[in-house]
Amino acid sequence: MVRLLQTNDVVLGSRLKGSVEPGAMTTMSVVGNILLSAIARLLFNARFSDICTRLWGYQGDAVKCLVLSAQGFEIEADMLTECMHKRLRIAEIPIHYGARKGQAKLSSVRDGLRIGAFLLQKCLRRADGRGSRPGMEKHPRLESERRKLYTTTENTSERVRFLPDGLQLA
Repeated sequence: MVRLLQTNDVVLGSRLKGSVEPGAMTTMSVVGNILLSAIARLLFNARFSDICTRLWGYQGDAVKCLVLSAQGFEIEADMLTECMHKRLRIAEIPIHYGARKGQAKLSSVRDGLRIGAFLLQKCLRRADGRGSRPGMEKHPRLESERRKLYTTTENTSERVRFLPDGLQLA
């Protein structure tokens, strides 16, 4: 992840391109995440596999330019749509997602619907210009050049292991 942050503004961990321990995610959560990620890819014309990744790495100046409004589990959808709107360079790495200790706080259906509605709302705001409030302009460092919005590192030698109790580089 650190290596990728040298050439990208944001690095996402993907549970769906990595591995998930049995019991770490319910079938409903996996299906919901796949659907939400597909909706976001369609609405925002981007490539990524795991919208609800829970593992983000930012360069300091990149995170400072984000204007976030979400509260609750839709925060990751807000972070991702802001990164795309700012045209930040985003990379993705496969991660290992370990089984949770304790009860999940997410309600798959209710929170999935909230995330989907949030994505649609952000898309509609951008389409009618209401998303152009102060702070929503492009990242200043990227102003003069168009950059590829997303790169994927399928076969990276750097593997990340994410457990609910912390992050481990493997």
